[in-house]
Amino acid sequence: NLEWATYISRPKLLFATPSSDGSAASPVDYASLGNQLSPVDIENLRRYVGSLVSSSLLPAVERRISNLNIQVSNHKKGMKNMMKGFFRKSKESSGESYHGANGTATAVNAAATGGYPFSSIESQTRLLADTLFLMRDYESALSMYRLVKDDYKQDRAHLHHASVNELMGLCIYLIDPYGHRYGREAYNCLETAFFGYQRAAEDERAALSKAGGESGGRPSASTISTRLASRLCLVLSARRELCVDRPMEIADLLASASSHETALGAAVLLEQSASHYYKATAARKYAFHMLMAGHMFRSAGQESHAFRCFASSLYVYRSGKWDELYNHLRSALAAQLYGMGRMSTSLRLYAGLVGTTGGGRVSVRSQQKFLNHLSAICRDFSDKAMEGAEGMRRLTDAPGKAVDPCSEVLVSTPGAEKVLEIPAMDLPRIDDSTVTIGVDGAEGSPTSAAVVERMDSIVSNGQDTAAGGSLGTASAGSETEWQDMMCSVAAELRASDIIAKSDSVFSATDQIERVITEIDKEKTELAFAARTKRKGGNVGAPEKRAKMEPLLVTFDLTNPLGVPIRATDVQLVARMTCGETSRSCTNEGAVEIDSSDDAPTGAKNKSWKFGGSDSTYSIPEFARVSSPEEQRSWHPAHLAQGGPFFVVTKTDLAMEPGTSTSLELGICPLVQGDLEIVGVRCKLFGEIWVYHRFYIEGPLLQDTRHNRANRIRGKSHLLESKVEGDMPRLIVDLIPKVRSEAADTAEPHGGATLQGQVSDWTLRVSNIGTASARNVVLKTNVPWISIVSKGESSAGDANEAKSTSLCIGPSGTLMSVPLEGDIIHPGGTTEIPIRIRTSGGGRQEFYMLFRYELLDEKAQPSPATPRVRWLRKMLNVPVYPSLTMTASLQPSTWNKDEHILSIETTNYRSDRQSQLDISLDKVCIASRYCQAKALASQLDVGTGDGQDPERPEIGWQERMTLHYLITASNDADQGKLLLSQCCHFGSEGGDSQSDVLTDFVCLENAHDRFKAALKAHVEEQARIAAEQENEGQPRHVSQIRRAKSALKDKAESELHDDDAAEEPHHPTSVASLCPKTANSEISLICAWSTTSTTSDEKVFGQHHLRQLAVRPRRRSKGCPLMVTARHKTEVSHNFATGPLHTEIEVTVSNRLVETEVDFEFGLDRQPNFEFIGAESFKWTLGGGEELVVPLTVEISSSGVYNLQSLRLMVKREDVEIPYYFPWQWIVKILDSM
Repeated sequence: NLEWATYISRPKLLFATPSSDGSAASPVDYASLGNQLSPVDIENLRRYVGSLVSSSLLPAVERRISNLNIQVSNHKKGMKNMMKGFFRKSKESSGESYHGANGTATAVNAAATGGYPFSSIESQTRLLADTLFLMRDYESALSMYRLVKDDYKQDRAHLHHASVNELMGLCIYLIDPYGHRYGREAYNCLETAFFGYQRAAEDERAALSKAGGESGGRPSASTISTRLASRLCLVLSARRELCVDRPMEIADLLASASSHETALGAAVLLEQSASHYYKATAARKYAFHMLMAGHMFRSAGQESHAFRCFASSLYVYRSGKWDELYNHLRSALAAQLYGMGRMSTSLRLYAGLVGTTGGGRVSVRSQQKFLNHLSAICRDFSDKAMEGAEGMRRLTDAPGKAVDPCSEVLVSTPGAEKVLEIPAMDLPRIDDSTVTIGVDGAEGSPTSAAVVERMDSIVSNGQDTAAGGSLGTASAGSETEWQDMMCSVAAELRASDIIAKSDSVFSATDQIERVITEIDKEKTELAFAARTKRKGGNVGAPEKRAKMEPLLVTFDLTNPLGVPIRATDVQLVARMTCGETSRSCTNEGAVEIDSSDDAPTGAKNKSWKFGGSDSTYSIPEFARVSSPEEQRSWHPAHLAQGGPFFVVTKTDLAMEPGTSTSLELGICPLVQGDLEIVGVRCKLFGEIWVYHRFYIEGPLLQDTRHNRANRIRGKSHLLESKVEGDMPRLIVDLIPKVRSEAADTAEPHGGATLQGQVSDWTLRVSNIGTASARNVVLKTNVPWISIVSKGESSAGDANEAKSTSLCIGPSGTLMSVPLEGDIIHPGGTTEIPIRIRTSGGGRQEFYMLFRYELLDEKAQPSPATPRVRWLRKMLNVPVYPSLTMTASLQPSTWNKDEHILSIETTNYRSDRQSQLDISLDKVCIASRYCQAKALASQLDVGTGDGQDPERPEIGWQERMTLHYLITASNDADQGKLLLSQCCHFGSEGGDSQSDVLTDFVCLENAHDRFKAALKAHVEEQARIAAEQENEGQPRHVSQIRRAKSALKDKAESELHDDDAAEEPHHPTSVASLCPKTANSEISLICAWSTTSTTSDEKVFGQHHLRQLAVRPRRRSKGCPLMVTARHKTEVSHNFATGPLHTEIEVTVSNRLVETEVDFEFGLDRQPNFEFIGAESFKWTLGGGEELVVPLTVEISSSGVYNLQSLRLMVKREDVEIPYYFPWQWIVKILDSM
């Protein structure tokens, strides 16, 4: 059936044929040829062609194959020819030359030059193999190719050798098309052919280079060998049977073939190579070769193909592990799209690039080009730029919040127009992890963490530097220390209320125990609340803020580029819902509402100032307020009813290349409601609005095992605030007091003080809030502050029991701030005189925590749960050494009721180069039952005729020791506080009032006592916890009771005894420092003066030693017994009549007032004299008792003798301790003969 031949579609001729008249050639149309032939003509043609093939063509081919086979067999087959082949001489293959026109290169047959002429056996063998391949006798053709392959290899004919290997591979493939048996062999042959083509191509390039052809870079046209290698690689990659198990090898061959191809050829090869790398799961190699393919397509002018390759590679590198390659790819793709006119996608890529370091590690010139292109897109292609910005917003918005905040405004508000704003551009780059929020005008690092959920915290404003300088440098302090102090304040206030309302009498020890109990209770409640919150998955709530109180958001930002940037109108972006009207106010989304007809003059430029802040606030850009719900429209904030709900600060910023800085932006809510800060907005180079949204990580959830294992985070409430009504806001300034009325300013303190220095300051408390405050208390971590009382003295029994410095609790660091009527109104300021005494050494951290309550007029006289606020102020104070003071008490050997007090002072100043002398102004001893008197002939203490006594000065590194006689007070003064000014040097030594001298001693005494009790309590709790952990089970009730009883007995033995049989007094009172039961204790106070650390101003200080035991009550570190002797010091005797007998009385006194002592009395034997009497015995002395032992000494010759041979063995807790005494009882014996 030949009907089909009539309908065969004949293609047009692909090449042009010149016309007869010499005009331009026109293609030949094969479709019109043969259309006039009849079926009979077609049948005749078929028969003719069949007869020609069967009678002429096939016999001729058979004869050729037979003749060639005979010739090849004679020269190549057999043992003889094989042996000849071993000794075959290689031919020079330089007969091949390559030349061409217009830079092209073609291979010319070398028959005329002696390479492989047609008559050579190599050519005949190749002809036979090709003929057999043509006849599809692949096995015979393969054997012929193998015969000639080694000859080409020996002759270094790379092109011929590669061609033979290629045909060998094709023969093997056609014999086994599915590759089950010979697939590996076929691939090896094709691979060898490829390498042969490459070596031939190298020879061709070398020949072209010598002939002056192209050198370096991509060639405009490839050589024949290069084209053959490329063709072979493409054919090999197209055969799935050969590539299925070796994608990596095929990819490497394709990538290698692209090295010397033209740009278009290399692009095709690299793209094919990338596809095979992808099949081999080498994603990065796939992306890299696709990137190179894109560059090659772009060099070849194929922009669309280049974009396709760049986009394919971009997907792989977006994981973040290959930032430089990813940014390089984005820069190439952005430039490609910019050239193609696809501006929206180009803007998104450029916006991402300028936010990376160095613009993707490119040159400064390229970075400037990025910014220029970005500006050009925003300026000249606003619609496309808006489309690109919208795409960026959808990608960066959180899931579920992909709704455009501008869409509702544009639909419901006439005259609303969207302004171009680029989100997530990161120029400048903002570090969201550094975002903190606090109160505007605060010192140190702002903090928004609520220490206790029902409270909020404000850091002090740092305005503690006035004309007189500052006490130290402001800092944020430790959050743990602040929490402990807040817990202690709550506990002390609660304990104080309980004690005030109780009918029972609380001693100082009882007050300490009550406060420790309340501290444990407070910590337990906080731990329980935190545990409940953690188990319930509650990650907290928005912080409570006050209306009209400016907030400050601080964050770090960086210029990642190598060019300077300039940003103007930097401001916060927020949204707020009014709690009363449910209306919303926001500046999220750049939308302008036309209001030119209704706007009054200057309404949009209105500014606000708030107390405690130096910043100027104004209406944010694009701020708008919603109408009531039924209208669903928006109005500009400056025209809305009630005005804007919040105002912000605006600032300009200029950053040099690669620099970082910290920026503070303010926002102040004007109404009650819910405020959320969402981001920051600025205008780059005065023409591009840029918006950055804050992304804050929430706390880790600990409520379920799944959340803990997968580290699931909850929602962060850092930037959310619950704005309530009017609240007070206190700020505190420490101002040094001016000593001279005529002086305009005080001498600066310089921020450094001396150890023990007492300075006068003014505590200025101002209320810059919008409500009144009451019950202001101050808590410090060390007893440095003493509030100066007005018109009261500590003299008298009633005042001695009162607290010192208006202290509330027993810690000595919580005191009430005196205010007029205990209230400070908005705008009010109160100045409180205080004294500060620094202690310790080195850089000391001085914490001041203020607590105050809202004065609620509606809840008078006092609300059940007052709203409390806190004010933090922490100073780093450098304290330099000044004096060190030590004291020792020794019993008098002359009178048992008298003692010798030795005070040793040393000058260790090192804060300046000169004028380091320290003058002693006053030495006082506070006691109820003892008085002191300076020993004579130590210093000139005055003659009593009006002359000032000598003021002793201690030079640098000098030491001075003063001695005093301690005696019992008069009977009339027994029980009264005596301040023995046993050494008062001159009239400039400071105030001599007793309360001035004893204030800091009382505060320190109370503080140390409270800390010791608290430390013992904590150690006991730790011991109990350790016992429970070791035992693995809780203790029995009886064990707990026994432990508590033992602890209570121990505490009572050390603390309660002082309070027994006494009237109740405050732990910080003078009565607590010098209790009436402590009849053997004294407190030592030393006042001094010297020059300041930074100027010649005179400063004063005070050192003290508390509760020195004149006679110990229960324990003594040394010997509890005091020994004295009464004897003659000189005796004359006539030894001719016999030995001398002289009397001596040894008195042993018990120094302990309330404890008896068991001891053994003994005398050591001496060779020069003997004792007659009770030389050894045991005795028990009660508290304060004494024993007189009469002895007789027998001496047989004259001389000087030391009669002190006493040895006492004191029994302490079943242990006998021997004591020897260094005293000498000297007696001089004269012979009267």
